[in-house]
Amino acid sequence: MTLRLRLALAFSVVVALFAANFLVWSWNARRSAERLTSFERAVDAQLQVREVEEQLDERWRQVRGYTIFSAGSDSALTEDERNGMLEAFTETRTQVELLQRLSEAEADDRRLADRVADVWTQLEALWQPDFAPGAATRSATELDTAAERARTLLDSAHVDLATLRRLERDRVAVARADIAGARDLARHVSLASVSLSAIVAVALAALLAAGITRELRRLAGGARRIGEGHLDEAIAPRGGPELAAVGMELNRMAARLREARDARENALRTAEAASLAKSAFLANTSHELRTPLNSILGYAELLLEDARAAGGSDSIADLERIVGAGRHLRGLIDDVLDLSKIEAGKMTLTTERFAVATLIDEVLDTAAPLVAARGNRLERKAEDLGVAWTDGAKLRQVLLNLLANAAKFTTDGVVTLRAERGAALSEDDGDLLVFEVIDSGIGMTASQLRRVFDPFTQADGSTTRRYGGTGLGLGIARELARLLGGSLDAESAPGQGSTFRFTVPAIAPREAADEAPETHSIERALPASDIETTDRIERPEPAPRGS
Repeated sequence: MTLRLRLALAFSVVVALFAANFLVWSWNARRSAERLTSFERAVDAQLQVREVEEQLDERWRQVRGYTIFSAGSDSALTEDERNGMLEAFTETRTQVELLQRLSEAEADDRRLADRVADVWTQLEALWQPDFAPGAATRSATELDTAAERARTLLDSAHVDLATLRRLERDRVAVARADIAGARDLARHVSLASVSLSAIVAVALAALLAAGITRELRRLAGGARRIGEGHLDEAIAPRGGPELAAVGMELNRMAARLREARDARENALRTAEAASLAKSAFLANTSHELRTPLNSILGYAELLLEDARAAGGSDSIADLERIVGAGRHLRGLIDDVLDLSKIEAGKMTLTTERFAVATLIDEVLDTAAPLVAARGNRLERKAEDLGVAWTDGAKLRQVLLNLLANAAKFTTDGVVTLRAERGAALSEDDGDLLVFEVIDSGIGMTASQLRRVFDPFTQADGSTTRRYGGTGLGLGIARELARLLGGSLDAESAPGQGSTFRFTVPAIAPREAADEAPETHSIERALPASDIETTDRIERPEPAPRGS
């Protein structure tokens, strides 16, 4: 069954329940209206009985007064008095006829009302001629006889009215009880109808929701398994055409993901092979370049020493340039070797015990000429840092790269090395050494800061043209920081300089310290002119003040 058909059936059932509740409400309303009509009729009839009784008593008083007045006087009634009596008789006739209409619903009431009407007809025939225009006054004997006859008729009418009033009172009580019963019945029936409708609606909604939810959970489980990598499992198309279509789409998606996974694995294998070939190529090429380069540097240094000894000032400057360029090229080659070893996972630690303050002094002495070359001032802010047990060569290389990087992008400013020793988050981790290299250089934007540690990354071609370098220094520094068990982060803002924070354990990680020392160290304790100046993304220099 399709989901649309299920929803249509559920809607039809809800409409049917609504129609049933409306019919129940209509029946209750009609029944209550009937009971209320009966009650109102009984009340009106009861009130009308009282009205007719009062009318008959009033007519008797008028007739009796007329009898007494006429027996003691020969004068006839005036025209206004006759008209008043006729109007009174007409009003009483109207009230009696209304009583007859109100009593038509019940046989006993109708019979009693008809008898009262017959009595009134006789009274009208007995007395109404006396009040007609020009009627003669009867004798006292005739009037007394008529009065006695009227008294007898009125007594009979009062008996019937009393019986009729008692019947109507009983019917009012019965109607009142019927109304209360109808109200209670209507309340119970409505409550039962609404409750039954709610139960049916809830049950129907629960069944519909349970079926849909069960299928959706099954599809969600299948999608979760696909997300976890179980791409070979197929989802059975169930639950109607709509949900089955979702399952089929998930199966097609899994098939596409399998194809993408196979393609990715093939590409990964190809990339790994290419990476291995690249690493081997870089290592071989670097070693092949280093051998003749060392010979060139050796001969150049010998020639430089001979020239200085002989006082040949014309060739000393050229030889110094050759030696500086050769040492710079050797630094680039060593950086490429470092990167290859890091990517291959062959970089290990050679731990030793040393005084941290002594290492900082050595780093500052080595970096001082490079910092001063661009008119910068080098400041040292370090307290007594005690001793450390880690790879001092790699720690020294990270600090040298950071100082060279700061000096490279700062002109006529300040480069500060701040160091302190603090407790780690866990007692098992020992103390931490925190180094900060702060410069007042050109700074970086947020987007540039996110890419500053990526190898071979430049903002644009002008960075290389203006500052030179290969973009490897900061990337190697971060990898070495991670190898030492620490971290390297940066903060910067355009025109406000940069801060590089290097955090490292004072005691190297146990797994690194237990490894055998590596025979080839990547550290080069070179003079300042030999330090490879690491690249970072170019930032526009701030405009001179007043421009």
